[in-house]
Amino acid sequence: MAKRLGSAVCAAVVAGSLVLGAGGTAAAAVHVKAALRATAQAPRARGSAKLTLRTSTKGLFAISARRLDAGGSYDVVVAGIKVGELATNDHGAGKALFGAPKRNRRALLGFDPRGRSLAIRDRAGNDVLDCDMPDGGKDSGAVACCLPDDDGVECDERTPDDCLADGGTVSNATGCFPDPCSAPGTATCCTIDSTCGAFVDDDPQVGCHTGVSASACADAHGTVVDATSCDPNPCTPVPPAALVTCCVPEDDEDEIECEFRTPDRCAAKGGTVNAATSCSPNPCGPAQSSDADHHGDGDHNDGDHGDGDHCDHHHHDGDHGDCDQGDQGNHDGD
Repeated sequence: MAKRLGSAVCAAVVAGSLVLGAGGTAAAAVHVKAALRATAQAPRARGSAKLTLRTSTKGLFAISARRLDAGGSYDVVVAGIKVGELATNDHGAGKALFGAPKRNRRALLGFDPRGRSLAIRDRAGNDVLDCDMPDGGKDSGAVACCLPDDDGVECDERTPDDCLADGGTVSNATGCFPDPCSAPGTATCCTIDSTCGAFVDDDPQVGCHTGVSASACADAHGTVVDATSCDPNPCTPVPPAALVTCCVPEDDEDEIECEFRTPDRCAAKGGTVNAATSCSPNPCGPAQSSDADHHGDGDHNDGDHGDGDHCDHHHHDGDHGDCDQGDQGNHDGD
């Protein structure tokens, strides 16, 4: 069974201050700063990522990098989805800015990076800087709550009970980026579209959908990006140059997890490379009854994003075997 990435790689600082949130309740502003780790591809590189949320729907995410190749162009990859680009100057330094609401040259902050993997990837498919963003104190029991506001409807993260008690509507979304309570409009939405996303943490199969609302994208647990078309697919980053089968020890479980990762990210998680080309059956540890049967057979995906493709025959050159990359495709108007 593949596991979601943790936050062990980041050196992070999390702070909070009181602001007035939706519905007139006191909410803590979020400040999360994380150091990016240099990989073997760029050992001298340095970088950091900082998320500042003034409210549940307004904030800024800034990524800075230095000591990279001069005049380079890099993909910014969050949880396997390309959310933007970072360009370096003549000194090898660059910055990517994401904001909500979107202003000036900032890209749209249509995702919440907390608790997700972050990578800066070069055009050859090498991650030069990476990190697992901490959750920033995000309540695991909170959901996106649409609350009546003087200006219409405001999104706030609350437990379902608190949301209903304050006269709100509980959304299917897990957070307010993208905003599930936003006014009608169209957006370009990126989603993880197959069981490959469960097994291939660093190279999931990503789909693109245009002509959908931000709220519909949020309900599908998608990411909104700055794009007007799905041709070419703006959600798909340069594929990793190499993936390995990685056996990762889990502190809170007896089983050693099998995951597909880049060699650097495998080492950063304290994992070991396994010669197996499949995680089914799990080559890393004893079989797990219910979860292994659910995730390991590869014949189906009971989530909303899959079409039944499976990844039982994973190749370390980045191909997914039976999981057809050609099906990533574009879904205009879906």
